[in-house]
Amino acid sequence: MRHARDNGATWQVVGDAPGVTRQAAFQRYGRPIDPGTGELMTTTPLPGVAALATSVIRDLAAGRDDRVIAGLHILDRKTS
Repeated sequence: MRHARDNGATWQVVGDAPGVTRQAAFQRYGRPIDPGTGELMTTTPLPGVAALATSVIRDLAAGRDDRVIAGLHILDRKTS
């Protein structure tokens, strides 16, 4: 698969070989590329992301949009 991709094969072609969709082939073998930089993206979850998601959902349910927005700004600084 890596050889095929390195030589220009599309995900459709890679998926056709074992009889799966192009999406399934990418999920199994692909590596996400940052569209802004063209560099490989990490798939390692951010530390504390589960707790952050829980607090965002609670804040949204309670109508505390300002806290959600503030939390997203904090998250943006952690990933930059």
